[in-house]
Amino acid sequence: MRIRIAAMLALGLAVAGCASVDSVSSLDPTFFGSTPRTAKDYSECVAEAWKGQGFSVETTPIQDGFRVAGSSSISVEGVLSVISYRGKTDIKMSTRLPARGQSMIEAANLCM
Repeated sequence: MRIRIAAMLALGLAVAGCASVDSVSSLDPTFFGSTPRTAKDYSECVAEAWKGQGFSVETTPIQDGFRVAGSSSISVEGVLSVISYRGKTDIKMSTRLPARGQSMIEAANLCM
């Protein structure tokens, strides 16, 4: 009986650690800004930088731009929304754990 309870608790903790793209992108931004680069060019730069850091990266088109999601082996770690509007490109990034997402934020900043 104790083994079954421990197994259920471990499974519950593992599932609770998982985060989806929507849940991470709904968090308060940990980085935002604007760049003269196009949304496509900027999102490709960030995607390559995150891949170089060992993240699994998925880029999806959204209205007027792109969404870049970086995932670890456990869950989504960061989501970057890149939107072009009136000749400029706006950037908003949210991370699951702001302290752990510093390398992702630095890459997003360097690509500006």
